[in-house]
Amino acid sequence: MLSPATPEEVIDWIMTDLTNNPRRNFFEVAKSLWNWEAGDKLAAINVPTLIMVGKEDNKTPPHFSRLLHEKIPNSKLVVVENCGHYLLMERPDIVNTEIIRFLKDAGY
Repeated sequence: MLSPATPEEVIDWIMTDLTNNPRRNFFEVAKSLWNWEAGDKLAAINVPTLIMVGKEDNKTPPHFSRLLHEKIPNSKLVVVENCGHYLLMERPDIVNTEIIRFLKDAGY
């Protein structure tokens, strides 16, 4: 779930957050995601779309993000090295840089 490069303080925060959330919440979210199907709607997205994923994410592996990228016109895929599932927590520097670059490239 996390990259070996994840800083210890980030691991501590994530573990605290996970243990403080009721299990039922986790299972309800997982169930809703498991049953969610929008593949046929992705081609209708008509705005620039940034898709980011950690290369070592084993919860939502990069191949799922590649599928999104293939189906969403005008999308950009960024696979972040040395990063797992918690992209925003593990590599905020890269996330910020990529968002700024994406917005500039889109004319914002």
